[in-house]
Amino acid sequence: GFIQKEQINYEQGGYYHVYYPTDPTQIANDMQRKLNDWYAKMGQLIQEFENKYEHAEADIEMPAQS
Repeated sequence: GFIQKEQINYEQGGYYHVYYPTDPTQIANDMQRKLNDWYAKMGQLIQEFENKYEHAEADIEMPAQS
């Protein structure tokens, strides 16, 4: 994520949270990884679509012409 959370505990009990921004390089790397994963998945789905429907036109009967 864009924000990191750290819990700070009091010695007497109780706690509070400190929020700080994530390193921009880490964010960019995470976004690039997610983009690469998405791109690979889309390529797989396109290939499955082509495999399933590449011969569909040959299976459709053409209307008789007079």
